[in-house]
Amino acid sequence: MVIQANAQTQSQVPGLVITLSASASNRIELRKALEAESLPRLEKYQKDGLFESFCLLFSRYADTAQWDAMLILNFKDSSQMGRWKAIESVNPAGLGAHTVQLLNSIQAAPVELLRREQDQVAPTKPVVLVIPYLSLVSATDYLNYADGYVIPQFSGWIKETMLSKFSLYGSSFPASRPWSHLIIQEYRSDESLAMRSLIVSKVRTQLREIPQWRALSDSKVKLREELRAVIADDLALESKNVR
Repeated sequence: MVIQANAQTQSQVPGLVITLSASASNRIELRKALEAESLPRLEKYQKDGLFESFCLLFSRYADTAQWDAMLILNFKDSSQMGRWKAIESVNPAGLGAHTVQLLNSIQAAPVELLRREQDQVAPTKPVVLVIPYLSLVSATDYLNYADGYVIPQFSGWIKETMLSKFSLYGSSFPASRPWSHLIIQEYRSDESLAMRSLIVSKVRTQLREIPQWRALSDSKVKLREELRAVIADDLALESKNVR
């Protein structure tokens, strides 16, 4: 089932996407600090009701042009998000002091969760693909395009057991930011990610039987620009599997 946030409910499902970058020499220590210091802190914050859920990702490969870690906070409503400022006043991004000392930069983008779908069976060793997009049309037109063309593909990938879940976020204040929309895809395993091209082709062939989808597929109108994707691992899930 795809969870949707329409115009009346978008303000009730806000979030923060926080990207963390360190020097190459601090990258290994950053991961250790996130796991040992910041992850338990975030788990306590969630237990205390400061946000509904969170995702702490760490990029698989060193790349100075990209982030090393990404923290995604999902809030119940704008009031809950507003209370997060108390945490930020003493702990930037809710992180531990040692973690912050290892960082070169922190970038935070308020977002809205627009679409999400999840399989009932959770994977044990997922791989996360984070894909930023820059929309070339209005937010409404992009969401209509996503509903008609993008989301049906993702749903098909879940049915094919390649994806276990996906989330689509929209930037609340996209002006002067590098991306306007962010897609988080959780693949069931490394093997599933390796089958991506094959499954993408298979699902698109099936969807071409639907006239509305085929029309969007054949359209030459450019609605978005895909930016550099990042392959990452979920540190919270890895920690639970170790315990």
